[in-house]
Amino acid sequence: MSYALDHTSKTRAIFEINKGTKKIPDIGVNDTIAQESRRVPFQNMVYVADGPSDIPCFSLLKQYGGRTYAVYKAKSEKEFRKAYDLQKQGRVEACGEANYTDGSQTTMWITRAVRDIAERIVRDRERALGDELGKSPTHVLESDKAVAKSASKKNSMAIRLDTQERTTNTM
Repeated sequence: MSYALDHTSKTRAIFEINKGTKKIPDIGVNDTIAQESRRVPFQNMVYVADGPSDIPCFSLLKQYGGRTYAVYKAKSEKEFRKAYDLQKQGRVEACGEANYTDGSQTTMWITRAVRDIAERIVRDRERALGDELGKSPTHVLESDKAVAKSASKKNSMAIRLDTQERTTNTM
């Protein structure tokens, strides 16, 4: 059994994933949820599709930093032209044959897009942790001791010179 989704159903499905309505039953697709509280942010999504009924989803993900890719049937000039036009109009980042075998352009693009997202998530998380962490004191290293000793000598010489100068001026 198969069925087709229209553009409204596809957009709804994207919001269901974004908000987590299928995972968290208390959340409805039309409930208001702050972007930062959503289960799967749009910027962490990759949308691969083949035509004009996908334009609303392409636009939604593009607006929020998601990744978009149009596919076409191999050896079909008509299909290629639709995907090419979507890319030319800036509706998708890239396009390629609907070939998902290892080493195909489409598989390589999807894999790279997922890696890019994963790397950004890690960078953002490390940055957030770094901003929140208070650094604990560290042990004084020998090189630090030498620097401190040198600075201490300079300070004591400056104090001696200053003391000698005051003594000379008061006489």
